[in-house]
Amino acid sequence: LQHKSNKFFITKDSTLASTTQEKHCLKTPITRHYPYFFRLKAAYPMSIDAQKLAVFTEEIIEEINEGNCDFSIDYLKNIHANSIFHKNIDYSVVLSTSNSLHWICKKRNDSLLTHINAWMNRFKQTPSYTFLLKKYYDPSSTTRKSILYHKNHPTLQQISPYDEIIEKYATKYQFDWLLVVALMYQESKFHVHTTGKGGSYGLMQFMPATANRWGLNIGDSPEKQIKAGCEYLYFLKQKYIKMGVTDTNDLIKFILASYNAGSCRIEDARKLAKLQGLDENKWDNHVEVALQIFSKRKAKIKMQLRCNRFYRADRTLQYIDEVLHRYQHYKNSKVVYKNTKIET
Repeated sequence: LQHKSNKFFITKDSTLASTTQEKHCLKTPITRHYPYFFRLKAAYPMSIDAQKLAVFTEEIIEEINEGNCDFSIDYLKNIHANSIFHKNIDYSVVLSTSNSLHWICKKRNDSLLTHINAWMNRFKQTPSYTFLLKKYYDPSSTTRKSILYHKNHPTLQQISPYDEIIEKYATKYQFDWLLVVALMYQESKFHVHTTGKGGSYGLMQFMPATANRWGLNIGDSPEKQIKAGCEYLYFLKQKYIKMGVTDTNDLIKFILASYNAGSCRIEDARKLAKLQGLDENKWDNHVEVALQIFSKRKAKIKMQLRCNRFYRADRTLQYIDEVLHRYQHYKNSKVVYKNTKIET
């Protein structure tokens, strides 16, 4: 189970093969004692770090779909049942032939095992078994099509637990609240006390220095976190307006890029864009191009940089795309909010 755009494994001549020979440590949320883990390590030349996590298949698939972990292993039926909800997963690589599933019972409990086996054998002969199998696993089934339709055309009674607070402060600081909620989902999945890499914290995932600047502390209420986040977004908005960014779409992308990569790195990219003869106040095909130059370790940059020389620009570009895609999804949905149906 892996992300479509970043495959690590392929099936070649009935054997498992890697798509790259680079030295890299892949992290995967499977237990070290998973029956196929050792086969995978033997077949794959890279270092593999198996992380034992108390999560469900659905959560692992979501993490892979969003590119937050490299790959995982699960039973085909588990993946197939959840595949309808995620468009970016690839599960074409098969590690084993079909195997029988078994009941596990306590030792010396032969009576229970006998009853379970008898029930299963009877149930497999019934129309209900055939119906359920087709209903949830057949791609052409009406149920799966209905689930997919409602996933893509939902009526959102509530997007987050904090909709009213977000709407309050987004309006105050001149933002569409749906954009703010899309950004918040990208940052924290609405988990109020979550922590990230580098010490980022909370609903808006403020780094310690940013949190200190905006008067935010660990343990502050969701409302205070959201207020500080909207204030910071407004600060970025005014900053780029003063710099000469006039197009609304460009302005949003500059704000999101700065929120993700840091203002100093985007300022470096603007200066480099100007040096390259590009428009420093346009994002698409201009500053985004300059930002990607920082991903090339051997690129010669004849200017003084405020931030570190090397940067994975693809992460910021993906971040912008995902936030805007989710924002558009919210706008296209029928949002029931404060007893008023809003269609945009």
